[in-house]
Amino acid sequence: MRGFNFYNPTRIRFGWGCINEIGNIVKRNGKKCLLATVKPFSTMKPLFEKVKDLCEKEGVEVIHFDGVIPNPTNECVNLGSKLATEKNVDIIIGIGGGSSIDTAKGIAVGATHKEDVWNYRLGQKRIESAKVLPIIAIPTTAGTGAEVTNMAVIKNPDENFKSALADWSLNPKISIVDPELTLTVPPHITASTGFDAFSHSFEPFINRNASDFIDLFALDSLKKIIKYLPIATKDGLNREAREALSFAATMGGLCIANIGTTLPHGIGMAIGGHVPDIVHGECLAIVYPEINRWTWRQAIEKYAVVARLFNPKLNSEPDEIAAEKCCDEINSFVKEIGLWMSLKDKNVPEYKLEDITQDVFKLRNYTLHPKVASFEDVNNLLKRSYSKS
Repeated sequence: MRGFNFYNPTRIRFGWGCINEIGNIVKRNGKKCLLATVKPFSTMKPLFEKVKDLCEKEGVEVIHFDGVIPNPTNECVNLGSKLATEKNVDIIIGIGGGSSIDTAKGIAVGATHKEDVWNYRLGQKRIESAKVLPIIAIPTTAGTGAEVTNMAVIKNPDENFKSALADWSLNPKISIVDPELTLTVPPHITASTGFDAFSHSFEPFINRNASDFIDLFALDSLKKIIKYLPIATKDGLNREAREALSFAATMGGLCIANIGTTLPHGIGMAIGGHVPDIVHGECLAIVYPEINRWTWRQAIEKYAVVARLFNPKLNSEPDEIAAEKCCDEINSFVKEIGLWMSLKDKNVPEYKLEDITQDVFKLRNYTLHPKVASFEDVNNLLKRSYSKS
């Protein structure tokens, strides 16, 4: 067996209805909390009010910051940090998808550090772990795994660049993973967040730093997503599917927290930095087909394993044949969940492809891919992903 390191400081509370425990959980960890959410809308407003009521019944004062935006920016995080500082909160709650939880993490840093939160991104100023406010995460989508990761992805619009804050103190102290909260997620968001979760297990599995221990999480997560994501996109009220996907997304988070992602995520982050109206899961679905065709020969055994999860008939085929077929299986999966699209379909300007390519190399994800890409490789992959039949 390969040696491995594993660490995760987040306490996970998983199960139907466990959101009802939020008041007691917050009370044990703080007296004044900042609730980070998007602007209330019809399906989410009752949840926000419920969390406030449950906390207030336990004597916890709640300050609501509802300025979270998709692909959160440093400006958004700084506004939340300012409010948290002014109100002297001692705990941060993030409710929503990855954007809300990442914003909550950013606020936990920004409220306790002097500079613009962007200055604490990867490779810049060090985050002082002891200062970071405790975080409680309540995911309402099954996708990002942010409820168990040590990173918060943020964007600087002035630089057209997405990066991340990274420190183990950004792991939520407690995460409440209640599948019931995902029942109202629309089909397209179910698909895009679900494919993000798929990538969070697939990429650590093929990662150059992969470990036998994390492979257990990755493969179980992939099995669940392959089986249940098409079901949930068609029938959002299917409780078995929603439960499996919530569990799989959390396992995917454990995978990326310990192993990391690879080239598709690096490209997806770079695209998101330049194009504001594109969902992260869409970016991944767009570039996966070309990246897989370019990659599989460098990870034949791993691709063969995944191919057989999709199609057990491939168990009787040699690894090389199964590995190549994996590309087709993933393509069919992307089509089945309604994410077969191109960069052109999402209005990505073709003239931006070179700038996007350059930004891929500002992050280290590409170095962990089975086949390390050059500038020309990435640029060609993007060009081939620009339009699809």
